[in-house]
Amino acid sequence: MLTLPIRIAFAEHIDSMKADLTKYCPEIKSSHRVEALARALGFKTYAALRARDLLFSPIDTEVDWPAYRDYLTDKGFNPTAKPLYLAAGRANIRLLLEMKGLEPNLTRQGIGVDTLHHQGETSQQYAKRFGQARMDLLLDSSVEEVLRAYTVVSRIPFTRTITTKHGAYKLKHIAEKASFTYPDGQVSPAKYVPTGSLICAALTAGFWYKSYPDSQNVHFNMLQKAIENLDFEIRPGEGKERKAIAVKGVTPLHYTKRTVETFVAGDKAWISWGGKKALPVTVTEVDDGYYSVQIEHPKKDAGNIHSLRLDEVRSTPELACLNCVTL
Repeated sequence: MLTLPIRIAFAEHIDSMKADLTKYCPEIKSSHRVEALARALGFKTYAALRARDLLFSPIDTEVDWPAYRDYLTDKGFNPTAKPLYLAAGRANIRLLLEMKGLEPNLTRQGIGVDTLHHQGETSQQYAKRFGQARMDLLLDSSVEEVLRAYTVVSRIPFTRTITTKHGAYKLKHIAEKASFTYPDGQVSPAKYVPTGSLICAALTAGFWYKSYPDSQNVHFNMLQKAIENLDFEIRPGEGKERKAIAVKGVTPLHYTKRTVETFVAGDKAWISWGGKKALPVTVTEVDDGYYSVQIEHPKKDAGNIHSLRLDEVRSTPELACLNCVTL
């Protein structure tokens, strides 16, 4: 069952939670919503919450669903837990994004955004794309991704140093196979989790990380054996890592004679540049013009996201038999 720590360092984060509860629970009277919010954050009244000097004494607590529920039940309402936890989760993400210098490069994709397939863009275009990727972390779907990932990473013990066998990319694949239960019993089924949402969850749980140049993947101060045990528990039979493979005996074909391939988000595929080595990838997004794929192996590139035009994704007959795609 989901339990969630929350840190409130700015009054704007209280306002964010108020706005979310207004959006999710319009049937509840405004005065009752804010009083219930105060109870969820450990205060006896909303006035006491507002009187807290957050500059010198930030709020560090765990979201108190029973206190929130009991207050609203006494007022004749029948609240559900999901709105409260989405509001709290978004406040946690806002802290990471808005506290100056804390996480300036964090996006929904991971650390930064893909640049390999955007080499002709201007600095203004890059800034717009990067800014959008950061703001995407505040979407309702992204907040629930963070909550899902938190239920996984919060079960992992800390280590005193960064460990590098398994990182964010491995963990996101484990997390996206995990369902979780809100405190009132509502189940959130397994769903896709981007690398950036996984990183947000790890930071919420108190981990720190090491990033790498030109990579959206990171490694944490996490006990590696615990990650492997979770993988076995959540993904029995699925946790075996796909590695890059050598591609031999491929007959070169003119580009126009290759077979056009079609994928949907979530598909596992292989990409071969030049037909010498095939890299395992996961298709993360499909739109009218592009595929977005995330590299699984080699480890130095794991987690990186690349974009391919739909008409670029073609196969030779030999690679098609291997479920590989060549460019």
